[in-house]
Amino acid sequence: MTISATYALLLKLSAQMADAAERQDLEALSGLQTQRNALLATLPKKLPALSIKDIETVRQLIQGIQAHDLKIMKYVMPWREQVDQLIAKLPPVA
Repeated sequence: MTISATYALLLKLSAQMADAAERQDLEALSGLQTQRNALLATLPKKLPALSIKDIETVRQLIQGIQAHDLKIMKYVMPWREQVDQLIAKLPPVA
């Protein structure tokens, strides 16, 4: 799979994650995150030489991924804050 194709798939997964977050489907969100992490792990540590066209394509794909990540955080952060409040009320474990 090319670098561009990998980032395109990451963008698709990110969009699905944003949709799952908006629907408050934590199970789907978690599964998609696992898939995305596995795909991210396949990327090389150092990007190979790319053409100007490929660089621009990858840049646009990464910007799309970042936009979806911001949307995900918009939905996930309030859940996290609620969980933190609930955990704070639990008695300490002996």
